[in-house]
Amino acid sequence: MADLQTLWTAHFGATLPIGHRLRLAYPERWVRFHALVDATRYASSAAERTEILSRANQIAAVCFEGAPSVWLMSSVFGDPAANPLLHLYNLNKAFSWQDQEDPEHFGDCYAQEVRWENGKFDPMFEAIAADHARALIFAPTTGTVLAPYDGGFDVISSRSDTVTAMFSGWLSPRTDGL
Repeated sequence: MADLQTLWTAHFGATLPIGHRLRLAYPERWVRFHALVDATRYASSAAERTEILSRANQIAAVCFEGAPSVWLMSSVFGDPAANPLLHLYNLNKAFSWQDQEDPEHFGDCYAQEVRWENGKFDPMFEAIAADHARALIFAPTTGTVLAPYDGGFDVISSRSDTVTAMFSGWLSPRTDGL
C-alpha cells in the first residue's frame, strides 16, 4: 500500500485535503457542478435525492475512469466518532496535518484505498448532500480529486475541461463558478 501522505504531497504540496482549500489553491484545475437544477442546495424529495446520486456517480465515473484505485479521504477536526464515514467505509488514520495559515487549526486525515465502482459511495454522497459529513475521492495516478459538498461537486483535475464539456448543463451560471 502506497503512502497516502507522500502521494498527496506529490500532487498538492502543503494544501490540506479539504475541498474548499483545493478550490482556492488550484483555481485553474477547479470546476464546480451543481447537484440539483437551479442550484438547489438540499434535496426535498426522493426524486431529488436520486438525482444527486445520479450526478455524483456520472461525474465520478468520468473522473476515475481507468484508475486502478482511488483513495476515499475524510479529514476530521475533532472527535472521530462524530464522522459517520469512518466506520461505514472502514477509514483508517492516514496522517495528521496542521494548517500552516492557522497553526491552531489541525486535524487527522482518515482514508482507505479502494476501487471505484458505480453506486459504491452512495451512502457517502447522501451523507455529504445532507451536510452530515465531508470527504473527497483522490486518484493518485491522475491527481484528480472529486470533492462533493452539500449542493454539488468540485472537481480538481488537469482534465477539468473534459469533465466540464460532458456536464456543462450542471455548471454554475455565475462568473466566479460558485
